[in-house]
Amino acid sequence: VSTQSTWGCRALTAECLACSEGVDVEKYCKSNPNIAGCTKPRICCEALTAQCLSCASGETIDSYCSKNPQTPGCPQPENRICCMAMTASCLACAQGVTVEDYCLKTPGTVGC
Repeated sequence: VSTQSTWGCRALTAECLACSEGVDVEKYCKSNPNIAGCTKPRICCEALTAQCLSCASGETIDSYCSKNPQTPGCPQPENRICCMAMTASCLACAQGVTVEDYCLKTPGTVGC
């Protein structure tokens, strides 16, 4: 509860309105979640995409993708130059994944 007296705050914010009702901000916000000053819970999608996973971790998509570049939805470098052999390293490069990830999906490839 604010240290201000109940008559001193007239703003339409969670802190002032809670104070005027004599309750703490958390309790006030549970009953009035749309008032300025009440934090709204983050609602994130559940797909395993950059958008959903970055939301769930509280990061921007760019920040999330810098740490997890192979996540679907993360921008991939467009000027990637890859070798043309049918080996794990060349094929992984062409798909924009690590050799380890490529080999998990296609373990029979030369180089896995």
